[in-house]
Amino acid sequence: MKKLIMTSILAIGVTGAANAAVTSPELWPHLAENDFGFVETLTGGSVTRADAFAAVAPYVGEINAGLAAYTGQINSEFAGISAQITELSDEIDDKINSGVATANAFSGLDNHLDTGKKFGFGVGGGYYQSTGGFAFGGVVRTSDDSALNAGVAVSTAGDFAAKAGWNMQF
Repeated sequence: MKKLIMTSILAIGVTGAANAAVTSPELWPHLAENDFGFVETLTGGSVTRADAFAAVAPYVGEINAGLAAYTGQINSEFAGISAQITELSDEIDDKINSGVATANAFSGLDNHLDTGKKFGFGVGGGYYQSTGGFAFGGVVRTSDDSALNAGVAVSTAGDFAAKAGWNMQF
């Protein structure tokens, strides 16, 4: 099918407009005589399939070269886009891994204070998909019924995260 399309489409400007003709002789039996009307415009008379082929034959090489150039250009653009998609996908994966590793590190921090305690500090570690995370945080009791907590984390990929919270009991 690809060969049929590539060998059967030819665009040439005849009267200021682009017209199509079949340039491959093996396809001619499938066409009606009026498919070559643009050649009649050039010659001013009745046209046979042979006349049509003779009229467009000089342009076949040029058109095929143009199609090959455009095909190469399109393939090059797709290759570039594919490379960009791969790069973005890798960056997204790295950010996800970093986020999960730092979240795991945060989960190692204890935000609970025992009765009578005013301050607490902790460290936590996490790991996910070859990325590690380290967190440091603290909690401070603001009243008998509430406490504030905060923490920071960094992943082995160099990404930072922070958290803060307020706990209240009643």
